[in-house]
Amino acid sequence: MQITNRSLVVVGGLLIGLGVLFLALNFVPGWSFGKAWPLIFFLLAAGFVTPVFVFPMYRQWIGALFIPAAVLLTLGLIFLYNSVNGDWSVWAYAWLLLISAVGLGLMAAGSYSRWSRSVVDAGLWLLLVPLGLFALFGALFGGPQIKVIAPVLLLAGGVALLARSMRRTAS
Repeated sequence: MQITNRSLVVVGGLLIGLGVLFLALNFVPGWSFGKAWPLIFFLLAAGFVTPVFVFPMYRQWIGALFIPAAVLLTLGLIFLYNSVNGDWSVWAYAWLLLISAVGLGLMAAGSYSRWSRSVVDAGLWLLLVPLGLFALFGALFGGPQIKVIAPVLLLAGGVALLARSMRRTAS
């Protein structure tokens, strides 16, 4: 496929996504743009990720688009949680998830673009440390939903670290 055709596919896909979003807002009972506006962040994230797969010949540098895509996806998830539950006080510690999103984006970009292993490792730590802090603060100060999600994150993190340490001692 030629580059101009690929660009048309990207723009066409984004227009279809917007059309589906606005149709769904009109037909899903109880949903309005006042509650669903964070879905725009998901479309923006998809707009950043799509060129990565449409133009694989630029793999070495285009993978960096995973970083803003991860941040936009995380913002969309946080805002969607806020608008559905009305729990805006979660922002006192939810900003930590944005730092984790940068780490996730670095990991995806480093893996996809075949950057140095140290970039992926830095992304992993940038993902895990703020995510652990978010879980800790959420378990202590969160609303009802966060007080369920946060301990599960802490448990998963502890199990992952134990499994990793056992794997290293076995090798």
